[in-house]
Amino acid sequence: MTPLPQFLLTCAVKVRHSRCFLTPCPTCYTQAIDTLEGTAMSAVAYDEDFYSWTLEQAKLLEHRRFDEIDLEHLVEELHSMSARERRELLSRLRVLLMHLLTWQHQPHYIGRRSWERTIKTQRKEIGFHMEDNPGLKPELGKLIERAYDLALDDAEGETGLSRKQFPAECPWIYEQFMNADFWPEPAG
Repeated sequence: MTPLPQFLLTCAVKVRHSRCFLTPCPTCYTQAIDTLEGTAMSAVAYDEDFYSWTLEQAKLLEHRRFDEIDLEHLVEELHSMSARERRELLSRLRVLLMHLLTWQHQPHYIGRRSWERTIKTQRKEIGFHMEDNPGLKPELGKLIERAYDLALDDAEGETGLSRKQFPAECPWIYEQFMNADFWPEPAG
């Protein structure tokens, strides 16, 4: 964490945590920032202490000190946050589709009960994720296509069946595989 500037070292917070006099802990740092209101904040380096940087950026926003915000890195982090949401959806779709494929292609497998639990859980989690992130809906087609490609690799490894034994494209639409009553018929 970046040491606080000299004017902050005289704040009352240092009395509480004397070990934080030169390099404050996150609690002392945040409390010291809270006491500033109108005083210039220290610039925490994004590359050196991400945690403190995020706290500082939040405080700058709360205090409407827009001219002091690390705009370049803040924009980068916002893009990164949206990419994380997209990756989470892709991952959950991949798991669901892989388990539906294995369900369909190994109808007598002894471990089907765990597949059933996974399928139910992924359906719920995907539903929650889409409720929380409705902006992802326009990307569903592309994400399902990518997730299915990855699910084919996973299903091949899980079942020992050749990738050619599975449909080349996802055989189900989103509404179908998300339906709690949908369970693929065994492959013929």
